[in-house]
Amino acid sequence: LLDRAGRAVTSIVSGEAFTIEVDYEAFEVVRQPIFRVDFYRQGVLVSGSSTAYDGIAVEPLEGTGSFCLGFERLFLSAGVYTLSIVIAETYEYNLLDVHHQAYPLQVLRPPNSRGDLSLPRTWHHTITGGNLSHDD
Repeated sequence: LLDRAGRAVTSIVSGEAFTIEVDYEAFEVVRQPIFRVDFYRQGVLVSGSSTAYDGIAVEPLEGTGSFCLGFERLFLSAGVYTLSIVIAETYEYNLLDVHHQAYPLQVLRPPNSRGDLSLPRTWHHTITGGNLSHDD
């Protein structure tokens, strides 16, 4: 679990860049690999990402390597999450390696925010009149 600078972290502020990097060793050829990462909060699946869901074709695995899942801005509500990492072959449930809820991550509330989540936003202000006269 890595922050924007590539440092290993156990916590991150909601809305910051976040990367999950997984090293693997394939003892035999995995012809149609699928990588999946799931976020759980209090045992409930909150969000999941999969190369199969995203239509990403992964080259066959042989020997050692790594895969990364990156988020430019990880928008999760503040709280404690556990991540599951799955490597499968050919279809989602032909499981080769499963680390179910094995990686804890604490998501912190962003500074100067209200509530658990700071949503992306843009403010605009337009002045439509401006000839106010002031009597001295």
